[in-house]
Amino acid sequence: MIIKENLKKNPRYLAVYILTLIETKNLMLDTLVTDHDNIVNQMNPKDKSLFFNILYGVLRKRGNLDKIIARNSDKNFNKIDIPVLNALRTGIYQMVYLEKIPVSAAVNTSVEIVKSGGFKSASGFVNGVLRNFSRDFDPQKYFKYEKNSADFPKWMTKRWEKRFGKKITEDLCTFYNEVPPITLRVNTVKTTKKDLCELLAPAAENIWQDISGKDSISLIKPKFPVNKLPGFKKGFFQVQDSGAQFVTTLLDPRPDDNIMDACAGFGGKTGYIAQLTRGKAKITAADSNKTKLEALKEEMLRLGFSSSVKTAVIDLTKDSKKIQTGFFDKILVDAPCSGLGVLRRNPDTKWNRTVKDIHECAKTQKTILKNTASLLKKGGLLLYCVCSFEPEETTDVVNEFLELNKEFKRADLKSKDIKHTDINGDVAIFPHISNTDGFFASLLVKDKKI
Repeated sequence: MIIKENLKKNPRYLAVYILTLIETKNLMLDTLVTDHDNIVNQMNPKDKSLFFNILYGVLRKRGNLDKIIARNSDKNFNKIDIPVLNALRTGIYQMVYLEKIPVSAAVNTSVEIVKSGGFKSASGFVNGVLRNFSRDFDPQKYFKYEKNSADFPKWMTKRWEKRFGKKITEDLCTFYNEVPPITLRVNTVKTTKKDLCELLAPAAENIWQDISGKDSISLIKPKFPVNKLPGFKKGFFQVQDSGAQFVTTLLDPRPDDNIMDACAGFGGKTGYIAQLTRGKAKITAADSNKTKLEALKEEMLRLGFSSSVKTAVIDLTKDSKKIQTGFFDKILVDAPCSGLGVLRRNPDTKWNRTVKDIHECAKTQKTILKNTASLLKKGGLLLYCVCSFEPEETTDVVNEFLELNKEFKRADLKSKDIKHTDINGDVAIFPHISNTDGFFASLLVKDKKI
């Protein structure tokens, strides 16, 4: 592993270090980047851009990069040490996808990284693989035959091919390999889309009113971190994908409602519920993670909704006895899931997931639904959603819940002309079609009589 003192030398060192931790420790990309904020924030803008480009780029293109390594190596691929493998991946990624990086810089830095990481004996091997590749690399030929589906685990693409066919699977993978814009939800209680776009225009390379969400604007290549952008401290916006925004609106929150966000996390959907009700609904943001709820409180204060949102530390995978039965008019269950609908923003997820994870998530989702059902008033609405479109986590969960809870039925979303509805009347947002994150949502009604 790379010596920590060397992480500040060059953005490539930190990229290899984090890539290795993701693979060997099964740690999350977002967490690791946050943990190394002190180093990242000390980088000049050019180095910071290179760091993120390599880090996310390698995770997106890892499948194709590994094929290149295997073809140019005389060593068994599975026997290459992970830090050495990541040094090779970053070197090849720079040669193939970053036009302004000289081959010599990509090769020499990769060699130095393995030396400093205690793999001096592998330096010749790394140098040889990268030099061999650089001599024979033909960009026109490579990009003509490159398949984005090769950048995803085989179990994942086989599952999608069986369900959607090869063409749609390739389209989906191509979309997931694109660099997404930063999407913000305009806090319309405080400002407008037009005014916020004008305010942020000097702070990003490009900014536009995103038609995929009624309160969305998107930007690329901001000049500052999100929390340093104009209007952030005043609560003019919150980071939230248009797909997540759309799903939240299905709950149809009203000012006089008593609402629960059952798996609130950092409060993206909580904030939008408060915004849609102009801060006049009573909202309980529940989560098992106290740290997340503390961050949620700060977020609601920034947005101007702290008086309408209270928090409750509760693990709904175990019980719901801390909250009064039949208490809420509406409940949002944004359940923990595999996250396969948001791979464009979280490319590390595809390498850390297995089929077993999907089934484990489904068990958790069923338990949370069961435990929240009793908290809803008769005639109330329960919105179940996940950022996944895998059947085990979506229709299967809802169908089993309805079979076991006869007092619930699906709301008639089709008659309301809600877009993205499937054959059951649930909402299925496929990212390569909607140009947003992927989501599933089912709106359930609790019978007034039963």
